[in-house]
Amino acid sequence: MGKIRRNIASQYGNPDELDALGGKCRARFSSEIRADSSVVLNSLDVFAVGGAAVLLGVGRETAADAVEPPAGIELLKKRGEAVKAGPSEITKNLIIEEIND
Repeated sequence: MGKIRRNIASQYGNPDELDALGGKCRARFSSEIRADSSVVLNSLDVFAVGGAAVLLGVGRETAADAVEPPAGIELLKKRGEAVKAGPSEITKNLIIEEIND
């Protein structure tokens, strides 16, 4: 938890607020991404995932940008692991109230 506290402080946030949340903060919306076919996860475009996370409110482009604590992307598979078709393997949590396609 030390690294995330340092990251929060480096972005002019109050790391003590993380303790106050105490796991109570949850996204209002959750969306699953399903694989069309079974594959092995060989690579992941971390730049694209990071960019998507910033758009969800996970991080900031500038210190003035707002952060949404419950927003996040949860990756349930690591590189080299099998991803089965069908049931969700990756979940993205959304704080936004409207989803525009």
